[in-house]
Amino acid sequence: MPYCPECHASYEEGVILCRTCRAALVESLPPGDAEDLFVDLRDVPDAVSGAMWQGALESQGIHAIVHSNALPAYGDVLRDWSTKAWGTLRVPRAEFAEASTVLEDFLATAAAKAPAEDESQDDETPPA
Repeated sequence: MPYCPECHASYEEGVILCRTCRAALVESLPPGDAEDLFVDLRDVPDAVSGAMWQGALESQGIHAIVHSNALPAYGDVLRDWSTKAWGTLRVPRAEFAEASTVLEDFLATAAAKAPAEDESQDDETPPA
């Protein structure tokens, strides 16, 4: 049975790439401890947020995977109706604490720099 060397997901025979990581599958995982397994860090509201959050973590050397709950080719239709989240951001268990700190700092900075909802985007007055 093939496995993904990055997220450790298992696949049926004949599959050659991980659907999540796009990594080439291997026939067996190297022996290792459970510290290498990926854990959920945070629910992701949409694909754009997932890509931004993944990029923020990867820029700090943290391995991150965005796992989508959406069905391929069906837009925003979720495969798991028990969640409202578009997907999940996953990180290695050993990097969880650092990833939490980095992501919280990233989100706090983004919130501080976002324009207030009541601010007008256009300060010019229309001609009379």
